[in-house]
Amino acid sequence: MLGECMLACSDNINRLGSVTEGTTASDYHKSEQERQFSIHTSLLHAEWLESRFNIIDTPGYLDFIAESRAALKVSDLAVVVVHATHGIEIGTSKVWDFAEEFGLAKVVVVNSIDAENAQYEPILEDLKTTFGGRFFPVNIPINPGPGYNEMLDIIHQPALTHRRPRPARRGIQPLRVHAPRAREKSDRPKPNQGRGVADQCASMSERDDLNLRWQRAKRTAVGITAKVDAAICTPCGVR
Repeated sequence: MLGECMLACSDNINRLGSVTEGTTASDYHKSEQERQFSIHTSLLHAEWLESRFNIIDTPGYLDFIAESRAALKVSDLAVVVVHATHGIEIGTSKVWDFAEEFGLAKVVVVNSIDAENAQYEPILEDLKTTFGGRFFPVNIPINPGPGYNEMLDIIHQPALTHRRPRPARRGIQPLRVHAPRAREKSDRPKPNQGRGVADQCASMSERDDLNLRWQRAKRTAVGITAKVDAAICTPCGVR
């Protein structure tokens, strides 16, 4: 679904397809629609910020790993997808080796971050341990798992909240991204207004936990930004 989402966000399609319904742009073959997974390599394209991207979507199953190698041989960049609950698998290592063989730059996408038992930081550490330490997150999810809708943008360092508006018409609607704003005094509820002591304690506990996670994510962003600056300024081969 990563390729499908790229097409939808770039307005190349007006609605997200469904794997179970066989309506995705990449799984166009009848056998793929019946089995509900990719078998063949698909060619997609998207236009974003006045640039055209040619996307080669390959099957994820290890049985069709040859499709990935053939696609990477003619690609300029490798996008390696890692599931947020499964982590690094055999296919992940094989695709990484193919990209190394052809000298390609690599981007890792951790998908299904809203799934049950999804985890981000352990996967990031596993990636560093398995493939080397030169991994710099661009986005850090603040609340991975069911209900995920907040992330930290490492480049600009604000917390972003995704809010899906109620659709006014048929078709996919773009996600609205809201940066947090300071609450006005008139918006703040008065202490003890219509709430019991237990409710107030629970709310304070949730607020403290959120503040702690936000501070931890902010410290991580500052540390990663310093590492990125050091890596760019250090006169080494590939930057």
